Amino acid sequence: MMPRQAWRVLALASLLPALPAMTLTEQGAALAARGGFIGPSHLRRDERMPQSGRVRLFHPDGHLVAIAEPRPGGPIGFLHPGVVLD
Repeated sequence: MMPRQAWRVLALASLLPALPAMTLTEQGAALAARGGFIGPSHLRRDERMPQSGRVRLFHPDGHLVAIAEPRPGGPIGFLHPGVVLD
C-alpha cells in the first residue's frame, strides 16, 4: 500500500514546465552532470541551441539533468548548467 503522501511527490522532469526542454546526447548529459559547458554537439540532432534564457536539460533516457543558461563571459553559443540535479 502506498503512503498517503506519496501522491504528492512530483517527478523532477515535470518541474518548471515554462522553461524550454532540450535533450542531450549521452556525452552531453555526462558533461552537464559535472557542470561543464554544453555546446551544439552535445544536443540531440533535432535540438537547436537557444540564444537566451534558462532551459531544462534532459538525459536521453528522459530524466532531468540540469537547468542551464548562456553564461555572461562564457563561450558564445554554449550553455552552462547553473543547477545540476544528476
